[in-house]
Amino acid sequence: MDQQGDKRQPVPISYF
Repeated sequence: MDQQGDKRQPVPISYF
């Protein structure tokens, strides 16, 4: 659950 600038991608790798 890392939301550090992962909003630039459609699906962040640190989402799961």
